[in-house]
Amino acid sequence: MLDTYVGFISHGLETWQGQGLIVLLFFLAGFTTALLPETVATILPRLAGHVYKRIYFAVGMVISVIGIGVVSSWILGPSIIGKGAYYLWSALLVAMALQCFEWVAFIHPAPLGGLRTARRTERKSSTAQRLLSIMVQGIRVGATWRYDRLPIYIWLIAGIALVGWRLASLMTIAFILGDIIPIFWLTNRMERLAGLVTKPDYRRGIRLFKRLMGIIMLLEALYFVGHV
Repeated sequence: MLDTYVGFISHGLETWQGQGLIVLLFFLAGFTTALLPETVATILPRLAGHVYKRIYFAVGMVISVIGIGVVSSWILGPSIIGKGAYYLWSALLVAMALQCFEWVAFIHPAPLGGLRTARRTERKSSTAQRLLSIMVQGIRVGATWRYDRLPIYIWLIAGIALVGWRLASLMTIAFILGDIIPIFWLTNRMERLAGLVTKPDYRRGIRLFKRLMGIIMLLEALYFVGHV
C-alpha cells in the first residue's frame, strides 16, 4: 500500500497539474501564515503607515526566508547526508504536525522586541538608517519562528530541501507572495486588521488551517519515508 501511495504522489509531481497544485498549496499556506495570531499581534502593527515600510520589510523577510531555505537544503538535503535527509525531515514533519494539532509545544526562539522599541529605532534621524532598520526587522521576522509559524516554516524548508530546484523555487516564490499580499492589504488601514481579528470565525478558521497543515505534514512525512 505504501508503494502505491508513493508511486501515486511521485507520478502526480511529474505532471504540471500536480506541480501547480503544490505551488498553489504553498501560496495558500503563505497567505494564511500572514493571518496567524502571532503575525497579527506582533508583526502587522509595526507596518502601519507608509508603503515604503512594507516594501523594505518584505525585502528583508524574503532575504531571510530564501537564505535559510538555501542553506538548509544544502546542508540537510540528500546531496550532503544522503537518504538520511528523508528520515530527518520526516521526523521533523511528524513533530510539527503534533504541534499543529496542539498536542505538544516545542522550544522556539525568544520573542521579537517590543513594538515600542521597534518604533523608537525607526525614528532615527537618517532616512537610510530608518529603512535599514525596517529591513533588519523583516530579516528577523523571516528568521524567527515562534509557536504559530514554526511548523509552517519547517514544512517549507522540508519541501525546498527534498524536491528539485525548479519546483522548490516556484514553491518558495508562491509562499512569499502569499505571505506578502495580506501584509500589504491589512497594514494599509489598521481597521481592516481590527475587523479581521474580531470576527467570530477568525479563531475557528485558524484552528482549522493548523489541523489541515498537520494532516498534510503527516502525509508528506509518509511519502518521504516510503520514497527512500
